[in-house]
Amino acid sequence: TLSQAVQKFSEYREYKSALYTAGSVSAILQSDGYSTISLSRAFCVETILTLALGDVVAADKNFLEVHLQNNNYLTSRECKLAEDLIRAIKMRDEDDLETARNPDGENRAALMNLGFALRNVVQNLRISGVAKAKAMPQPVVVASGSTSFPAAVQQPAPTTTPEPTPVLEADRLQNEMDDLMNDLGLDSDDGDDDDDDDDLDLR
Repeated sequence: TLSQAVQKFSEYREYKSALYTAGSVSAILQSDGYSTISLSRAFCVETILTLALGDVVAADKNFLEVHLQNNNYLTSRECKLAEDLIRAIKMRDEDDLETARNPDGENRAALMNLGFALRNVVQNLRISGVAKAKAMPQPVVVASGSTSFPAAVQQPAPTTTPEPTPVLEADRLQNEMDDLMNDLGLDSDDGDDDDDDDDLDLR
């Protein structure tokens, strides 16, 4: 479902994709004409994801101009959580932010309804900038001593051209010499058989 997609995108910190999907969820719920807990939760999720992207201005604008136009949302626990988070980040108040997202505080029920991935997003919110980035996967050392990375495409091992053996190299040189002798009109094979008959006068 779309709600599950929002959770999965949030888990991988794909906040833009998660926000786009959350907006679709809100639009569908609003078009049904029902003001339910699900819609309140969807509105709150939009606020959280917009804050995770580091855009408190957009989060505040959408909260005031869209979400608060729904009367039932005004009295919901999700609305209070969204408002507390926006206020803390707008005022750049770390203490208020910690109070708003305290799992044992006033917003406990609203936080529990968000799901695990989105609760982690809330805990990673900062008073400036985007939510904390996910740590890179650590390399894994395999038995052979080489290092690999999880879920990464392993590069093929470089191929090496084998060095020619002395015997093959000698044969190659011999063939080249024979070709050169033939080009000069000197047949090396005949020279070996008729050394006594074809002595050259070098005087």
